[in-house]
Amino acid sequence: MASPIFPTKTHTTTRPFTYSYIHIEPSTPSKPYILFFHGFPSSSHDWRHQIAYLSSKGYGIIAPDLLGFGGTSKPLSIESYKFKDMASDLHEILSLHSISASHKVLGVGHDWGSSMLSRMVNYYPELFEKLVFLDIGYQAPGGPGFNSDMVKMINAQIKEAAGYELFGYFLFMDEEGSAELMDNNVRFLGCPVGMKIRC
Repeated sequence: MASPIFPTKTHTTTRPFTYSYIHIEPSTPSKPYILFFHGFPSSSHDWRHQIAYLSSKGYGIIAPDLLGFGGTSKPLSIESYKFKDMASDLHEILSLHSISASHKVLGVGHDWGSSMLSRMVNYYPELFEKLVFLDIGYQAPGGPGFNSDMVKMINAQIKEAAGYELFGYFLFMDEEGSAELMDNNVRFLGCPVGMKIRC
């Protein structure tokens, strides 16, 4: 959910899904907006420290909870999560705040937010002045997909080098019954391995 310490707005897109997002105006027209896309499983709240610092320097901020996360709609149909459609949703939000070829944004993406930023740049390149990719770099269209075969390959390489599988949870979430198991054990989902839980 968008951080309660910053001003938030909602916008219902033409699809129609409702997006929740942090919005802070730039201090002057010469200061650009910074657009933050969070990763998985997360929300715009992850950017709270960067938002506090950069908004204090006069930058405008737009930090949405991406589709399926935080205070934004969570459609059950996988078809709702096509990058092109989500990019169109986000373009609507940017347009509300006069982001255009003459008033560009600085884009920052982390993890799956980097994938979203990559697609935004493909569909709306005129909107971006600069780009920052964290954890995952730019992903060109038509490149290798991040699917179960890719996850298995990466897991095997990391296990050989480091002794553990980094993306085991991707495969787990694809298994029958995983959603119910997670729903029944929500209190454990945010805990690092080996951390003692106090319930």
